[in-house]
Amino acid sequence: MVAIFLPYFQERKGRLPRLAPLTVGNAHVPSIRRVVARLRVLAAGLRKRVDRIIRPFSYALLAVVFFAELFFLFLANPATQSIYLTPISILLSALTATCGWMWSGHINRRIAKRTVAIELLLHLRGKEINDWKSKVYKYISDGGGEVPDEDIQKVLGYYEFLSISVMRGAADEAMIEQSQKYVYYRLYSGLKPYIDKAIERHKDNYCHFIYYAKRWNPEHFQTTPLRPPNYVPPDTEF
Repeated sequence: MVAIFLPYFQERKGRLPRLAPLTVGNAHVPSIRRVVARLRVLAAGLRKRVDRIIRPFSYALLAVVFFAELFFLFLANPATQSIYLTPISILLSALTATCGWMWSGHINRRIAKRTVAIELLLHLRGKEINDWKSKVYKYISDGGGEVPDEDIQKVLGYYEFLSISVMRGAADEAMIEQSQKYVYYRLYSGLKPYIDKAIERHKDNYCHFIYYAKRWNPEHFQTTPLRPPNYVPPDTEF
């Protein structure tokens, strides 16, 4: 519900008003922007959990429909059949149709997420991005020298966009992880001083990229249990 109705309460530019944090006594009350951002993260996590249980739920519902129909057709006594067979058949038909609708929606979402992931990965094979990455990798391999600041910003910016697409459920996480896991590790470990300076300027810089670099490479980054970043960009207004 939050994800559906929240855009209607946003300003034209897709941003909520900046309000100063409130203080009640010694307790700090988070701003509206931070509360809404956290609700967005929770809503995205809920959508993923619902998507994961649709398949077992559909199988269980189909099994219940099948055995209930067998019972009323062959095992129930004639009096029970005459009273309940018609309404039960209507109810079971409605449940079956609902199950099919949920399953088709689940399949369509999976196909759409994989299609977006393929498009993003194909874009990574473009000459322009490969030129940026070549300069960045050369800087990492040399261990210093002149910093290709513009190329680093472009590469990290694209991978931040890629990470946001995964976190918001627009792209399939498994496909992105399997193809880009090592790239995330190499970029994060090689550019950590640069990223730390960017975080000093603003704590949310590259936060989604950092989250997935650590999540997909736990053997290289010994950290406490990860939590998604509080900052989530606003939905695009149509």
